[in-house]
Amino acid sequence: MYFAIISNDNYPEETYTTDIYYRRPTLSQLYDKFGDPEENYGRYYKWCLQVKKITNFQSIDYVSGLEYSEDGYHDDDYVVGGDGYLQEEHKKRLLAFMAGRRSIEKFSGRENDIFDAYYDHDIRDFQQIADNYGISYQAVSKYYERAMEKLILLDFEI
Repeated sequence: MYFAIISNDNYPEETYTTDIYYRRPTLSQLYDKFGDPEENYGRYYKWCLQVKKITNFQSIDYVSGLEYSEDGYHDDDYVVGGDGYLQEEHKKRLLAFMAGRRSIEKFSGRENDIFDAYYDHDIRDFQQIADNYGISYQAVSKYYERAMEKLILLDFEI
């Protein structure tokens, strides 16, 4: 079992936890729970997210974390440090964002919409994307496949 913590480095009493997760929580789940970096930017000067694992109700071990600061770069979501799977997820999100922005002239408008919905808005369900744009599931799947093929041609990894 896992749980996550967000803490304000300047005021330790401002520490909040999540509910218990039976699988490692994703970065998107943590942002849904605690707010994304833009929301926390005005709330804290320095803050961190940590995921911890509960083993047999006897021990709690650190798993992964990200450190944020107002001094951090805006396009890097104010992340100034971290480790583990959360840092890897963060890097993938940034890579997907940069790939999407650099490929804007290569993608059709609909491919950009699908790519943004999938990576920027974390909508992983093609049916939900189809419903949002008023197109079929098959069309979303096809646009997504074409976008991925174009990204591969641009030498990006997602």
